[in-house]
Amino acid sequence: MLHFNQLNLEKTGDKTGGKNKVGGFYRNTETGEEYFIKQPDDKAELLTELLAGLILQEFVKRGLVDKLHASSLICADVVQMPDGSYALIQPKVDFELLYKIINTGYRDGSDRDPRIEATNGPAYYMSLLNTSNTFGLSTTLMLSMLLGDYSVHSGNMVRMTKNIDGQVCYQYGKIDWGAAFRNYGKKENTDLIIYGYESIGAFNLKGITKAYFLNYRYIPGLFETMAERARQLNARLPQELLIDIIHTALNEIPADLLKTKKPGQPVSNDSPDIDSPLQQELPDSGEQKTLATLAKDTSISSFNALRLGDEESTRELAQEMAAIMGGRLNKMETLKTPEDTYKDKARKLFLTAPDNSMHTSIYFPQRPDPSVWEEPFPILVKEFIKWTYKDEFGQINISAIVNQLNSYIDFWAQQGELFNLWGNQESNQNIFTPYAPEIETEALRGHAYLPQYREATLLRRMAYSYLHIDEAHPLGVFITHRIALYEGAIERYVQTHPDSYWVLCQNAITEAQAIVNNLHVLQKIQSSPDAPSLNEEHLKEFKDAISKFLHHNKKLEESFQQLVPQKTDSERYSSEFFYPFKEDELKALSDDQLATICLEELNARKVSSLLTRIVSNDELYLKVQAALSKDVFTKRVDSPAGKTAELAKFYLFINTYKQFSVAETYIQKQEERLRMAEQLKKLDTNLQEEAVLLLQEADDRLLALHQLEIDFEQALEAFQSNISLSTLELLKSHYEMLPSDVKKSKEQSLEMAEKSLEQLQLETAYLLSLEKYEQNSTTEHFELLKTHYEKLKDPQQIKHQSSYQNASEKNETQVRIADCQSKLSEFEKDNTMANLNALELAFKALPAEHKPQFEADYTKALRFMNFKKLYDEIRGDEVSVQRFLNLSEPLLKRYASMDNTKKGTYQKEYEKLLEKEKQYRILVAEKVVSETTPVKEINPVLKKVFSNPDLAGDQVELQLFRQELLSDQRLWNAVKSSSTPLKPEIAADLVSLKQFHDERVLKNHKNKYGEEYTASLDRFYEQTLKTRLSDQPIKEQAEAMKKAAKKEFQPRHSTRRFIADLAMVLTTLFGGVFVGLGRKAAGKTYFFSSAEVKTTREQDFDSMLNKEQKKTEEESSETLFKKPFSGG
Repeated sequence: MLHFNQLNLEKTGDKTGGKNKVGGFYRNTETGEEYFIKQPDDKAELLTELLAGLILQEFVKRGLVDKLHASSLICADVVQMPDGSYALIQPKVDFELLYKIINTGYRDGSDRDPRIEATNGPAYYMSLLNTSNTFGLSTTLMLSMLLGDYSVHSGNMVRMTKNIDGQVCYQYGKIDWGAAFRNYGKKENTDLIIYGYESIGAFNLKGITKAYFLNYRYIPGLFETMAERARQLNARLPQELLIDIIHTALNEIPADLLKTKKPGQPVSNDSPDIDSPLQQELPDSGEQKTLATLAKDTSISSFNALRLGDEESTRELAQEMAAIMGGRLNKMETLKTPEDTYKDKARKLFLTAPDNSMHTSIYFPQRPDPSVWEEPFPILVKEFIKWTYKDEFGQINISAIVNQLNSYIDFWAQQGELFNLWGNQESNQNIFTPYAPEIETEALRGHAYLPQYREATLLRRMAYSYLHIDEAHPLGVFITHRIALYEGAIERYVQTHPDSYWVLCQNAITEAQAIVNNLHVLQKIQSSPDAPSLNEEHLKEFKDAISKFLHHNKKLEESFQQLVPQKTDSERYSSEFFYPFKEDELKALSDDQLATICLEELNARKVSSLLTRIVSNDELYLKVQAALSKDVFTKRVDSPAGKTAELAKFYLFINTYKQFSVAETYIQKQEERLRMAEQLKKLDTNLQEEAVLLLQEADDRLLALHQLEIDFEQALEAFQSNISLSTLELLKSHYEMLPSDVKKSKEQSLEMAEKSLEQLQLETAYLLSLEKYEQNSTTEHFELLKTHYEKLKDPQQIKHQSSYQNASEKNETQVRIADCQSKLSEFEKDNTMANLNALELAFKALPAEHKPQFEADYTKALRFMNFKKLYDEIRGDEVSVQRFLNLSEPLLKRYASMDNTKKGTYQKEYEKLLEKEKQYRILVAEKVVSETTPVKEINPVLKKVFSNPDLAGDQVELQLFRQELLSDQRLWNAVKSSSTPLKPEIAADLVSLKQFHDERVLKNHKNKYGEEYTASLDRFYEQTLKTRLSDQPIKEQAEAMKKAAKKEFQPRHSTRRFIADLAMVLTTLFGGVFVGLGRKAAGKTYFFSSAEVKTTREQDFDSMLNKEQKKTEEESSETLFKKPFSGG
């Protein structure tokens, strides 16, 4: 980005053409306005062009140049570049360079061709008159001459299209003022102001190549108009004003413009900054050298003492320059069109002064060998009118005359070519082809018929004379290279177009050739010793030919003035001899036609690309080779053998170029290029220029390939400084463009770059995963981090080892924490020893600092499992009563140590265990069960009683039953072995039987009734318990009890009285269902002793019996006995 007058400028394109390659085109980023920037290598030129521009701007500011003409002065201001150096800047203007208008450029249109202007300049510049409604040319040229800028050639002059008051006009202007003030102080530079000091001198080549003002001398009145402009300016420009203008311009130049150091940097380590007055006062060595050069180049001594930015030194220079400029302005007031030389006079015989509506261009033929006979042909002819038979015709140089005639032919051919005076409407065929009855593709006398032959070429071929020397003509003879196959077509055209430009030229040339022929005859007559002396009769044909020539020449000149010219692109045709060939037309040509083209092209000063197209095509060249071996071509007199040999060398060169093009490696291309260079040296001069183009193209391609390598290296550097996918893709794209051998040499670099990017990507992925892990710290993120770390190569792993190790340790801790949490959750879901062991391992694996987090939960789990271990064992069926009792105490302690949640969970079970403990202890104490008895034998009995909801009441008999069960082994065993569901009435009866037994046994204190007494009671008790716990109907149970009593209590036995007791009990129970009960009612006995019927035990048993005896078997839910009692 550049900054100029507070504008921001960005570059949009490079400069083309000219000699200053630095700079280019820039655009204002805000307004879109465009500017052109250039930076001359020569600082002296930088200053002179800048000074010229600033002076012209002052002229405009002060009204000395009106606004309309101001835009003709496209001059420069100064701008500072980013590196601190200075360059010239000027607004970009839409214009057309003059060389593109008057056809003085190279064929490719890249720039002007100085050779054209040096040889034929005025002829081309005269075509400016072809455009009407123009202005600005005289003003621009006058100011350029005033500033001593003689570089007014077609590459610096431009034409702009304007719309003024609705009318389209064309304004001339100048774009480059870098040649201003050269030799400005030399007196000759002002005295010969049109030529300038640089172009003065008879043997000065620059007089031909640099006297650019002379190119405008055939534009009528131009120099006189410039003189008038100078007078007008001089009248308004007193000396003091001129000094002030120049002084102002000098002071606008940056003070450090010529310094070698960059602005803002000291000249040496000890010197002050650039802004220091002392620094500005002392020019550095580079500045002094430039000022010395300026003083020498301009011949203005004040430049030696100039210090930019210093008022005194700039005024001194302004005064000296103003004096010179004022003198030039005075001199310019007398400007006139330069006087004609004898050559100019001769040339003007062909012309009349053109008016503004028609432009007649002038063509300057190449100058023949020096001789006294250098006058143009018409001038010579007029001179011969005065000759008599007494004059010495032998002194005439016929060769010079022929050359002048050829120049005369060439001139008219060129005029016809430049402005299409032939009237040709076809795109690439001449005017004679329609009159050829049939196109003859075979050659005749060395030429085949080609419709693309240009008319100017045919005119030269039909009329040019060449000096031919061979064995038959050792002194030489003039011949023509007429194209025989065209003679018929030309004859038919002439018959139908008698007033055409071709016919006018043909008539004049025919008579001119007659003059030359007659001169030759006259010379022979005078030189022959046997011939008679010349007389007037001998001169008659000569004089007649002169008269006819002058007549036809005059007619040609007069007609030429009346012909309407047409602008053509003749100067842009590739070939000097042919209209353009399309590719299909070229391929359709016969062998002879192609050979004709090749031999014709070899006549050119420099061959065209048409020859290259043919020779480059193997198929076409084979045709040419076949044709050139024919007699019809080998007998030509224009050295066909030599041309064929040159063509073969050119073909070899082209083939080498092809090999260069297809070579795959850079080395192969270099080798082919060297061969091309060697082959180029062997080519004739006219072939070398076309070959040089191909060689330059090869060089450009080699340079391009080399540049590709440089681009690759630069891309590699860019990649190494910024390793990314985009820079790698750019590197790959440059790699793919490399030649195979260079590509191979760069393969390792590319692979390393790819690996570097891969490692960078892996490293980037690792760092991103590390960042994510640090943000989220999950196992999943660590696994991803681990994957990326393992993909790193050793150097990167070492580089990131610390961060990975930290992350790994952190993850390990997190994994252990998560594992502990998981194991805790699993344990809480399923309280198993395996889960506790897993939890214990997970807890112990925790780092010390994280154990407190889980210690409470772990302790709870441990305590619970300690409890549960005993709990599970104590609840097992295989445990014995003793083991149960041994475990109960620690179990109860462990229960107490558990947390309330777990206590709540096991509270009911805990209470049951407490209950069981009590029951077990009673059972063992009462020897109902032994200590070794498995609880699985006890628990079903306990469950049958204590878990039976029917027996859970608080009735006295139920409470007694539960108590007696735990202390009475016979009752325990009876209940244990019974499958009958226990009901409250059964429990009550069992208690009654228990009490009946215990009370009777108690009376046998100290065995006063004997052992059998107690034994019978025991047996009866066991039997009745079993009976009551059976599933027999109640009546049957009562009957069974009676039988048991009868069996156990014998009449003579001390227990016989129990029968009566039992009878009383049963009678009370069953309501007299037994037979004996009836007898009791009649006062008789049944099986009880009458003596004991009314004993106390009988009364007791009677009271036990249920008095509601009328019970059905279905009503067995009632007790057999009354509720238990107490008594003696």
